[in-house]
Amino acid sequence: MSSTIWYSIAMRPGCLALVLLILLSGGATAVTKDGAGWAVHYNLPDQDTRHATSKNAHEYVIRDVMLRRIKALKRGNHATLATFTLSGGSDCCGAAGPILRAVDKALDRGASVAFVTSSHIDPLKKLGTYSLQDLTSRKSNPLKHYQDRSHRGIMHHKLGLFDYGLGKRWVVVMSWNFTGGASSQQWNIAVELKNEKAYRIYEKEMEEFAAGRFHDHPEKSHKHDGSFTISGGWGKSDVRFAPYVSSRSGGNNAATDILKAIRSAKKEIVFALNRFTVQEIAEALVNATRRGVRVRGVVPNGDTTGKGSSRQVVAYLKKQAARTKGDGVQLLVASSRGDGSTLDAGERDLVHTKYMVIDPTSARPLVIHGSANWTASALIFTDKNDENVCFFRHRGMARAFLDHFNKLTRTSSR
Repeated sequence: MSSTIWYSIAMRPGCLALVLLILLSGGATAVTKDGAGWAVHYNLPDQDTRHATSKNAHEYVIRDVMLRRIKALKRGNHATLATFTLSGGSDCCGAAGPILRAVDKALDRGASVAFVTSSHIDPLKKLGTYSLQDLTSRKSNPLKHYQDRSHRGIMHHKLGLFDYGLGKRWVVVMSWNFTGGASSQQWNIAVELKNEKAYRIYEKEMEEFAAGRFHDHPEKSHKHDGSFTISGGWGKSDVRFAPYVSSRSGGNNAATDILKAIRSAKKEIVFALNRFTVQEIAEALVNATRRGVRVRGVVPNGDTTGKGSSRQVVAYLKKQAARTKGDGVQLLVASSRGDGSTLDAGERDLVHTKYMVIDPTSARPLVIHGSANWTASALIFTDKNDENVCFFRHRGMARAFLDHFNKLTRTSSR
């Protein structure tokens, strides 16, 4: 991509995103890239949550995608939202407050809205004007709230499903939780799809939660994995609900699917992971470099030092790179601000993305993205987390994720 940078607003229901602006060089970048029926959005954090300095829309681009989707709901429409954390009450710098207000107005208009949350979210806590309890206690058309009450593991999805009618169903799959900090203090990314099949796949998973069946429920169905086609893709894309073993994939779980993808790489792999603890995946990346594949990645310093959960895998990757005089996996340092002016100083969850891109500039790239950290609880164990992991076979998305990686690490692709 040249120094000519475009910024796009999120799509209205059934329409492609409209390109707005901007010629910039250096500090800013495109925060939305889109095509027919898809878009990739990411925020540019600035590590400053004050009202006076939180006017940069690039911080809140993902939040604003969700707000526009909710505000587009009309009578008879339906939405399901899911998040692991929920906070931030202010219109300026928050997420939960503006979203709950938008939900309240959508309910007033006659839309149906459901909210799925993790166990540690307090439904009584005021988040700006409303609490979740306020909306579920409405006299007319109340919010439906489904909360994980399991004794172990977590409901870790971050997504939105929006049904505006036949042919107008959208899925937003994110690393972004519904918080102000996820906008101002973390790097996050979201994929937006207008896709009937993908919507139905995710809808089935949400129906499990509506029935009270979270990750460790013995009657929870694990049969909702599925494939769908995206305009402009080179093959079918897949979504699986980790970490469950799927008969569709020959008995593989999410981790074995990822290993298969790494072993298929021909030229390049990039990754940006909030947590990375699965040793077998690290070994597969090292083996890829021995085949001549260029592998670059970033894991935040906050999870690689001290008692950070990723420290052992990162130490292994660094040791292997040292043995080969730097020809192994290249671990890069993230920028802590979107303009690249400062580097990762151990900020908590600075890199909150959970993605890998295989051969991003090739004719057959693969993007792996979703809610799951690359840990055993998220990818392997069958009674721990509720997660989603997507495998997008799409050139435009791969390029968008690669651009995000280059911005995050202040690098460029060959």
